[in-house]
Amino acid sequence: MKLNEAITIFSDWDKPWLFAEKVEALIEKTEINEFRILMSEATNEENWKDMDLILGCKVTHQKLKANFSYLSDKSIGAVVRAVSFQWK
Repeated sequence: MKLNEAITIFSDWDKPWLFAEKVEALIEKTEINEFRILMSEATNEENWKDMDLILGCKVTHQKLKANFSYLSDKSIGAVVRAVSFQWK
């Protein structure tokens, strides 16, 4: 399964800590490294340093959109949603 599709089909939002594991289980082996880079950029402390969850989400979304332009807004939104739980 392609990365974009695997990200967007995640629906287990009552368990957001499973996001990365579930996506990695669905994507092709050739995309695992790319997904890990994506998640590393999404969880970068610089994105979340202001301690404002909404601002952190906006900053992270903008950076991911710029660096991973091949991903849909829905995919980027799902990644941001998943990592935002780590910063609450």
